[in-house]
Amino acid sequence: MAYYNHQPYSYFQQGSEGWCCTAHCEEHSRLSMAYEATDSKVAALRNKVIQTILGKPRTTQEASIALDKVNEWVDAITEGINVAQKLHDKFCGGIAIDAHTSSISMLKTEREDALEVLLKLRKEYKSLEIDHARLRSPPRYTPVDPMKLPSQRRSSKEFYHIKSRLS
Repeated sequence: MAYYNHQPYSYFQQGSEGWCCTAHCEEHSRLSMAYEATDSKVAALRNKVIQTILGKPRTTQEASIALDKVNEWVDAITEGINVAQKLHDKFCGGIAIDAHTSSISMLKTEREDALEVLLKLRKEYKSLEIDHARLRSPPRYTPVDPMKLPSQRRSSKEFYHIKSRLS
């Protein structure tokens, strides 16, 4: 069944005019589904980013993992938006009906706005980017003898004073 403006559409006329209406509804239905899927992905991304920001990554490794996830989500959503755009272009190029031009341009504007928001989000989140090579090989810990550090050496008077307070 074909849909038009999210409503079942059953206008089937014989001849080329009827075929155009049917094809128009099928394309519009596919386009609507693509946009709905994209909208839900954008909402999911927004929620994940809010959770990540509220969780405030405690380490650089957590921040790096969060950035990788956001980049992965943005790539997936961008792909979905591009698929929706291809359907939109196919629809506009194949069957352009004047009565629906405003709704089509509104969908295109929504897609461009969503893409712009995602790209801004990715750019802002890039500030958390960490060098993965550095994370994989952490610096080696070398123990230091506190008696060798002049600033931390205790004098015998301080040591005697601390010992007397403890007893």
